[in-house]
Amino acid sequence: MLFDTYRPDFDTAQALRWLHLDADFEQELAPLVEKTRQAAHPRILVRQAAVTNCDAQQVTLDGQLIQSRVVAARLAGLSRAFCYVATCGAELDALAGAQEDPLLQYWQQALNERVLHLACVWAQAQLCDQFDLKPLSAVNPGSNPDWPIQAQAQLFDLIGNVTAQTGVTLDGAYWMHPVKSTSGVWFEGAKKSCNCQLCLRSSCVGRRMPFDPQQYRTVFGALPVHS
Repeated sequence: MLFDTYRPDFDTAQALRWLHLDADFEQELAPLVEKTRQAAHPRILVRQAAVTNCDAQQVTLDGQLIQSRVVAARLAGLSRAFCYVATCGAELDALAGAQEDPLLQYWQQALNERVLHLACVWAQAQLCDQFDLKPLSAVNPGSNPDWPIQAQAQLFDLIGNVTAQTGVTLDGAYWMHPVKSTSGVWFEGAKKSCNCQLCLRSSCVGRRMPFDPQQYRTVFGALPVHS
């Protein structure tokens, strides 16, 4: 399933808040906001996958074995999940690359990331309506050592035709291009969960939920000695 009809609708005032800027920067930011809205064409490619053979160490998605305690724990008790790749799009990536001023490039990349987030929220809502799902959570390759970034190659293979339908490619280090892209597995749960709950990096600037030691013990058996 390709979701590619979302177009962001936001103004400079909202962008100032996202970037934690005061009104003094409105005149500089406004052209970037307008170009972003005009060029944005995010794409989200989703494959519904059957969840089978789930145990404490691994789980199978549509016949492909995923060796990850985290993924297995998240999908335990479920019959289906939704593998996805999402991107802000090559159009916005080009806008960021064309900026010669480092500050403007930083702002553009931040706007691109916001467009990606908004598009993913929209796509999740479409899935929930279409399949009568509860709110979705995500688990992502590279979010912890148990499911490393190299797993993106397997995820791309499982979804199929990722580059042809989204323009997203993997480089030799398994990083996605365009830069503001993401991949993972969306799944239903009794309550919202997040990669951050299993992350030991307390100083991470991207943290969205606090570390959950009880959940960590459930997945990995014990806390690491250095914690």
